[in-house]
Formats: sequence, structure tokens, C-alpha cells
Amino acid sequence: MKKRIILGGLLLCSTTLLLSGCFDHNKDKQETTSSSTPKSEVISPKKGKPTKIKSQLTSEESQQLNDYLKQIQFSGTIMLVKNNQPIYAKAMGFADKELNKKNTIDSTYQIASVQKIITATAVLKLIEEGKLSFDDTLSQFYPNFPHGDQITIQSMLNMTSGLHLPNEKRPNKVFKSQDDYVKYYAKHATFAPTHKWKYEAVNYSLLAAILEKVTHKSYDTVINDLIIKPLKLTNIGFVSADNQPNNISIGHSEKGADDPYTEKDYQYAREVGTGNMYSSAPTLYKLLSSIIQGKIISPTLFASTHTIQMGNRQYLAGCYVQPNTYMMHGMGLGYDATVVISKNGKDAVIILCNKAYKQYIPKIANLIYENLVNWIPQDNQNDVPQ
Repeated sequence: MKKRIILGGLLLCSTTLLLSGCFDHNKDKQETTSSSTPKSEVISPKKGKPTKIKSQLTSEESQQLNDYLKQIQFSGTIMLVKNNQPIYAKAMGFADKELNKKNTIDSTYQIASVQKIITATAVLKLIEEGKLSFDDTLSQFYPNFPHGDQITIQSMLNMTSGLHLPNEKRPNKVFKSQDDYVKYYAKHATFAPTHKWKYEAVNYSLLAAILEKVTHKSYDTVINDLIIKPLKLTNIGFVSADNQPNNISIGHSEKGADDPYTEKDYQYAREVGTGNMYSSAPTLYKLLSSIIQGKIISPTLFASTHTIQMGNRQYLAGCYVQPNTYMMHGMGLGYDATVVISKNGKDAVIILCNKAYKQYIPKIANLIYENLVNWIPQDNQNDVPQ
């Protein structure tokens, strides 16, 4: 039986589609990446060898996907993985128009909120080592934080803490340390008890501060020691006003590469733990599949903290848990990073853009995953949980 062709479904996504619970509502277009505060060592992993991927899609599938990417004037890198093996990769657009530098498969992009699963994994690692507990409260680390005795590690991981920081209250200055950011959040964040999840980036800012408090290391160093070094990752690191990697693709507006965004120091600095990292698509797949498959924390711990009880989608420990996949999504200033990955970590769609889009990239990524990566014959679709 012939595989379904994705183009028709993708064309339906050409307008802005905001799926309930899948859009980072509290993130304005100023959200980007940052340096660790207090200042850490500059961590610049070596560049990896150039990635070469031969498409395993049919010529018809490749052509339709390529045509669609051209239609939306895609700028970035897309990679499809099946059974741990890349089956398609494409890079389009400019990494730096001024230097006439094109995006490649190994170009690096700010990954924005996709970083939250990295922060969550570091927290889970410390829990596994007995240095933290799901039931630990914010007040154990920051006694003066209002209602901190009602806010647990578990609730911050799952965005059920009840914390809310309005966009207009996000810090617009650079503080000296994460502790100073916590003091700021204690003054400006509101609290309303809830059992429902609501996306609030401030939860992960606080988790980053707790990581620093427990380890006595900067956030960047914690992630480097617990995750980057053990996995021997290349083409990944941290962005700050003082550390701009040479091979990072510059984010730009919908108008195109001739309209790049310029980020301010405070926009970098306020994103520690929530969006201060960059990565290439191949590296991001290796990182996420390794986490899921138990190379950093036990697969049992990962599975138990990423299981939805009911419904179609829920935010748990750094990602959106869907019935059959995990999804990570982040938006920054001229960046959109989306990953849809199977629950065994073997199949994935990674889309890293350095252009702002009206199209809702996670919807597109899910369609590509369903039609080209984890394709199910029409005859059997009624047997698949929806």
C-alpha cells in the first residue's frame, strides 16, 4: 500500500493554529537565550564532523516536502529520524545574510523553551542521586519567597505551581546572580493555588536557581557536567551577550533574512534554565533520545514523570506529553524550535527555524511525524489510540 502524501494536510496548516495547551502563551517575542548568572566558565564544545544524510523518503515524498518548505519560505534545518537513523534532512535559508552564509544541517539555533527538558533532566538527576526530592518546597531554598512553602519541585516541573509572571513584569535589566532574579520574581510573580497546569517560564527560572543552590555551581556548568560531557555532545552550548558562537544562525523576522533581530543583554540574561542554549538538529536528537533511553537518568524515572493520566496533552517535566509522542516547543526572537519524538526515542521530527512564522510549527511537525516518520496504514488506523 502506498504511503499517504503529506502536502494536503500541511497546506491546511498555513494559517496560525494555536492548539490548546501547546502554545507558550506567556512568552512575548522578546524571549530568547541567556548567560548563566553568576558568570560561569565559557563552555564552547567542539564542532562535530559535518553530518551527511541520504534521504530514505520516496522521490514523491521528498519532492512534496521540499515544495512545501519552499512555499512557506522555510529558513532553518529539518531532520527526520526513523529507528534511530536519520532518513531525511534539509537546510534552507540564510544563517547570516550579510556574510552570505547559508544554513546547513549542522547549523546551530537557539532552542528557546526546548531547553526546559534539559533543565528538568538535571533536576531529575539530582532527585535520583538523593540531593533533591519532588516534595522539596521552594521555601527550603528561598525562605523569603511568598507562598514558597506551597510550591514544590514537582509543581514547578509540571507547571502546576500556581505562579504567574506577566509579560510586562519580566525583568528588563541584568542582575548579578540567579539569587537576585529570585528576589525579583518573589516581588513581581503572583500566586494562585491550582491543580491544573499552566505554562509559566518562571517555574524553570526558579528550578535553575535551585540547581545552582544545591550544586554550588553555575547553571551552565551543571548542565555541562551532568549532560553535555557524559553524552560527548558537539554543536551545543550556551548563548550570552559575551558568548556568541560563530556558527549560530541569526534569527530574523517574517520579512526575511534582510531583517535580523538584535537582542539586548537583559533578554539573554533572564533566560537561564528556560532558554539560554543553542544546538544543531542532529545534536538535539542525540541529546533527547539519550535522555529518553536512560543514558542520563533511569528510563523508569523518565517514563514515570512523563505519563499522562487522561486527556490528549499535558505539560510534564519539561515537555508536552501527547498520547503517542513527546513534544518540545520553544519560540524566541526570530527562532522557533520544535521536536516531536516517539516514547522510545527512536523516531523523531526536529525542526529548527531562524525565522519568525505565522504558521504554527508544532502542528506541522506533528503532521510530518504522522505521515512520513511513524506512518500507519489506513486499514489499521482505527486500531490506533487517538
